[in-house]
Amino acid sequence: MSVNGEAFILDDRAKALANYPHMRKANGLLFVSGISSRRPDNTYEGVTVEADGKVTLDIKAQTKAVIENIQTILKSGGADLANIIDMTVFLVDMKDYAGFNQTYNNYFNADTGPTRTTVAVHQLPNPNLLIEIKSYDMTETKMETTLLSPLEYLPFEVFHIILNYIEDQDIESSFQYVSQTVYHSCQDDSFWKLKSREKFQTSPKLKSYNHPQPWKDFYFENIKEKYLIIASENGIEKILDVQMTLKVQGIQNVEILNINGYKRLPENIFQYDAILFFSYCGFFQKHVGDELYDFVQSGGGVVLGTYSNCGGGNRLEGKWLENNYDPITGGSTSRMYKLKLGKRECENHPVLMGVDNFCGGGQSSHSDGTLSTGATLIASWENGRPLIAETPTNGAGKIVSLNFYPPSDRIESESWTHTSDGAKLLANSLRYVRGFTSTTISTNSY
Repeated sequence: MSVNGEAFILDDRAKALANYPHMRKANGLLFVSGISSRRPDNTYEGVTVEADGKVTLDIKAQTKAVIENIQTILKSGGADLANIIDMTVFLVDMKDYAGFNQTYNNYFNADTGPTRTTVAVHQLPNPNLLIEIKSYDMTETKMETTLLSPLEYLPFEVFHIILNYIEDQDIESSFQYVSQTVYHSCQDDSFWKLKSREKFQTSPKLKSYNHPQPWKDFYFENIKEKYLIIASENGIEKILDVQMTLKVQGIQNVEILNINGYKRLPENIFQYDAILFFSYCGFFQKHVGDELYDFVQSGGGVVLGTYSNCGGGNRLEGKWLENNYDPITGGSTSRMYKLKLGKRECENHPVLMGVDNFCGGGQSSHSDGTLSTGATLIASWENGRPLIAETPTNGAGKIVSLNFYPPSDRIESESWTHTSDGAKLLANSLRYVRGFTSTTISTNSY
């Protein structure tokens, strides 16, 4: 099935004269192509050729054949004539209107039949054709169809206000297919541009917009949370361990990037809601510090893990260091045997949600640095040193420092104990710092 629904091409009906199906089904709706009285052998119902070559065309016979062809096509999709919502009829000559109506009335009545529009056209694809019918149908009763008539007549701006209060997934999966008018309104680029700016106003994602990408495509690509792990490691095994840890905690959309070897960051980091950064090996400190500073200034959230808070060749420099963005000032690496979570300074902080215990493992590697000026201490190690801290950014994105090495003892035997709540600390921190907010477009936006 393609992105625009399921195509129905029937072997026992006349084949299309170009590349299109007899019918297409999308989200409970059926769209039947223009149907005539042509048979599979390319002869026509309602056409009589006399011995002298005279051709007689019968509007009633052709109308009956067209309607029954449509009925056969609808049945292939689990529907029938009773499911037709709207019908458009094309007549070559309006002198056939009365004869067409007589046959039509044998199949439909005003109470339960479809709405109908009949127009006269200059000609149809074959001179033997008097009539062609196109229909719009449904396979099941949908709440949205009861809104069809009022929506057709709403001012454009009012329609968009209503659209803003419909769930995103419902717009994409079903609502936009209610009618052609609704569909075209749902594609309006100015609406999705405004909605994107409102939705992502505190997120870095707006900086990832790539003109001339349609704003609707941009919006639906970015409403899902997206995270990135940036680390400087000798290999990817430890980074993969952290990725798996987060996925077990429900953070599925998380990508990884190893910048060991002094690699520069890609230009597209603004597509992410939040970034987890930790470093074991050397990296391009000023470049990465500048880029993560800009990411936070754009509304992105950053979580720091050891050894990035241990100073020297592991810390972030450039604009990050110049603006005092480290929650824990760079000391040196300290190791203690099975150090545990100590005092909870902010008991109800979201980072501590569901966290009952935490053990740093055989080495419990952490920084012996102190809390930065203006930073908030969330929790301490049992030796009194900062374990979790947050830096204020004056309205920009959030920054949290986790003063432990993110890979677990599943990959690094002396690292934090995976049976303790380190996974929750990592996941909670990323969710907390993500710069994503949900807003609605106010009614005075137009």
